[in-house]
Amino acid sequence: MPTLHNLNTLQDYAVQINQAFEHDTDCDCLVILGPSVQAVDREALTELMTWLQIPAVGIVTGKVLDTQGHLLHAGLVQRPSGIPLALYAGFPENTPGYMAITAIVRNLSTPHPACCVVERALWNRLGGLNTDYIGPHALLDFALRALTTGKRIVYTPFARFKASQWQSPDAWLDRQRFAEQWSTWLKQGDPYYNPYLTLELADMGLNLGCQI
Repeated sequence: MPTLHNLNTLQDYAVQINQAFEHDTDCDCLVILGPSVQAVDREALTELMTWLQIPAVGIVTGKVLDTQGHLLHAGLVQRPSGIPLALYAGFPENTPGYMAITAIVRNLSTPHPACCVVERALWNRLGGLNTDYIGPHALLDFALRALTTGKRIVYTPFARFKASQWQSPDAWLDRQRFAEQWSTWLKQGDPYYNPYLTLELADMGLNLGCQI
């Protein structure tokens, strides 16, 4: 049985998520929604959880829109700084983006901490989220640990959510700890992002400094 967990704050993120799993021992997955995040329609939660039926998938993240129909989340890309790039944030929902990335199901390295579902079996295997992190980077750390075990993380644009409040990744507090812990992985580049594309702009323009 799935459990829905609505967060009032993204602080003490690891503690909140670990406690949610510990308190509901019958749930096989935990749907995590951040402050003010709500499903756009009935199908959103079902779509989010359906991908967990594939054994290789351990975490799924959805699309989040603001009250004006602009993208808040259509996938995150890891950067060496520890602050992920929010692809096409601020663009209208109907913006397909490069290779239609806002509109297609795809693998990625990082779910959004305010809109995702986590498989209990994966949480058990990894020993929960690391409480050394005080904010959302706890899930980013968890996700990279999941990738090292061979698990996949999926973004689906068909799980649509909306939010009136939103905190951008550059406001998350643990970026230095995260960047230091995962420095080797981060310096190699996010494997789900083309190195010839910029890490500075949300619209995935060319990385003019990249040597061919």
